[in-house]
Amino acid sequence: MADAWDPFAIEEEPAEVKKAPAAEAAAAPEAPKEQETVYFVSDDCARHITAQVVQKFDDMPYKPWLDYEMGATPDLSLHTPSCSIEDWSHKDVELKIGKGIAYIIFNRADANNSITETVYQGYNDAIHALHKRTDIRVVVITAKGKMFSSGLDPSWDSIPTKQRSPEALKAADEFIERAMKTGIFANKEEAGVLPYCKQHYNFCLLPQLTIGIVNGSVMGQGLGYICSCDVVMSVKSAFWTLSDVKMGLVPSLMAPYLLLKCRPDAAKKMMMLGETFDTETAYEKGFVNYIVEDMDDAQKVLKTICERVSTLSPEDLNLAKRLTYAVSGRPVTEGIMWHSLITLNKSRWGNMEGKGDAKPWQDSKIEVLEPAPW
Repeated sequence: MADAWDPFAIEEEPAEVKKAPAAEAAAAPEAPKEQETVYFVSDDCARHITAQVVQKFDDMPYKPWLDYEMGATPDLSLHTPSCSIEDWSHKDVELKIGKGIAYIIFNRADANNSITETVYQGYNDAIHALHKRTDIRVVVITAKGKMFSSGLDPSWDSIPTKQRSPEALKAADEFIERAMKTGIFANKEEAGVLPYCKQHYNFCLLPQLTIGIVNGSVMGQGLGYICSCDVVMSVKSAFWTLSDVKMGLVPSLMAPYLLLKCRPDAAKKMMMLGETFDTETAYEKGFVNYIVEDMDDAQKVLKTICERVSTLSPEDLNLAKRLTYAVSGRPVTEGIMWHSLITLNKSRWGNMEGKGDAKPWQDSKIEVLEPAPW
């Protein structure tokens, strides 16, 4: 692994570093036996070390402890779409558009909707397309067949082979370069998969309300698609399993999204023990918001949710989502208070002066597709 930055490795020595007398060094409490010399660091030297630390932080291009907005901003630069909604060409992932609603549907029922490169490409193309569609207010992700997903297909190594645009390649190189500067990765090969890691992040930050409908059991990496959703409903008969550890793997890339849905101790137990549980347990853990008997029942619940969303300001719904990603898990500081107030000021209700009680979004109802496209 590359050497990590050591803040106490003084690049220049501007102040006196005084060697302690032998008697004082011998009297130093609990001095390590192998340490033959004890040094007293002067105030000037300590200030110099502190200045280096502060400068190192100031030089960082992204400061997550200060920039709340950055943590809630999608990054669409790393993927090159192969088609649009108008010329949708994917077979293994369908994209259906209704009035105010879109459906992303996995269509590999014969293979238990296992995740292949074709699924990866279709899913990411749908995300790119839907980030531009402000007229769509609800996005549903579901699957055809008896399973939602059996996880990563054994025949795919999870590295896409599709050629990316020069712009995407440049963005990927810059992304990897930022990662290398941290010293976390020993070489660029270790960081090579990073450009493909933002798919669920970009789905989480879609401006629409996202609803996962679990039509059947879901395994392994398939949970990443569900845990990225704002709202989840599941058929009662579905089972949930996180079996990566049984195959000698850690579900690392989906762990952040797993923790969006359940408590850290529950996520840790799932990841360590490779648990399998039913939908009732998934509801108790926080993965599921609605339990339905079957997909016909799911259609009824979806209609109810869409009726509710029709009464909500789409701009404020998106701002509320972004606010949660910006401040979640942070201590309540003045910075959090400032960012929260800025969000309020940006909201429609925060800028309703002279607009009376107008709610123009209510004039456009969300209509689910009939019959259901799954």
